[in-house]
Amino acid sequence: MLATVAALVLLAAAPSDPAFESIVSGIANRSHEESCAQMDAWLTANPSAPDASRGLLWVARVRLLDGREDLARPLIERARLAGAGTRWEHAATKELADLDVAGHHWSEAIAGYSRLATSSDPYWSTLGKLAVRTASAERTRWYALWLLGVALAALVAIRLGLALRSGARLWPIPLEVPIGAPIALLFVLAALGKPPAQLQAVLSIALGGLALTWANAIVLRGRTLSAKRRIGEVLLAAGQAAALSFCAIVASGLWAKLMATLRLGGD
Repeated sequence: MLATVAALVLLAAAPSDPAFESIVSGIANRSHEESCAQMDAWLTANPSAPDASRGLLWVARVRLLDGREDLARPLIERARLAGAGTRWEHAATKELADLDVAGHHWSEAIAGYSRLATSSDPYWSTLGKLAVRTASAERTRWYALWLLGVALAALVAIRLGLALRSGARLWPIPLEVPIGAPIALLFVLAALGKPPAQLQAVLSIALGGLALTWANAIVLRGRTLSAKRRIGEVLLAAGQAAALSFCAIVASGLWAKLMATLRLGGD
């Protein structure tokens, strides 16, 4: 949402140079590479033009659409320097901070958003403060992902190792796995038409769930459990499922969408 608002701000100011406007408005009729080449030529011919910073950001955004952060970041850095003291400096600062968030460079991202938060411009100040809170929350979830992931893997490895030392065997496959596999497959098939992030999350949960089912079934195979132990195993399995789901959702970048869905409902 914040990125969309910022993009609208960047597009709000119409350039005074018709050649600039022609390059921007004609992108749909050209390849990205050709559009970038035309804008690069315009920037070379007009290095001190008022729209120079905006042009650099425009090329950077086109590069990002093509997944070329390596080309986009230097352009945004140039735009920040060229637009010093203008709103383009703020726009470039936010773009860089957004890239840092995407790369999980939390300290750099929060520092960039904090600079925006101190701006005298109410728009950028508000945007910066909101972004600081959002990035801080994302950082917390990212660290929690790793802690939970490591803890979950260690727990499964320890229990499985103890079971194997006591004579348990990995083969034959526990019956619980082939029973759960068709259900996992149905979820994966249903996710095939979804965006990559959603497919990634579903795959992680489906495959991870089968792996946990296999490990837990091996640990418990052939054992007679007391009522308390059964309750404990049920609670443990629920905790494992919750931890796996959390890690899959956060790693896929879907936490914000999940929270929005819970608040507003599905499509």
